[in-house]
Amino acid sequence: MAEQPADRQAATIARARATLAASQQLDMGDERAVARMLGRLEVAIASLLDVLDGEDQ
Repeated sequence: MAEQPADRQAATIARARATLAASQQLDMGDERAVARMLGRLEVAIASLLDVLDGEDQ
């Protein structure tokens, strides 16, 4: 069965929340981890903007 748009939106929001939670636990002294997290945050923000724009349907 195909995933519904509302399910995809909920999953996108859940992933963004998980990314935010992980970023708050990040060791800011670990430059590689910070760089990876910046990439993850960029993807999360782009995905959330797609949801807001209705492009994930």
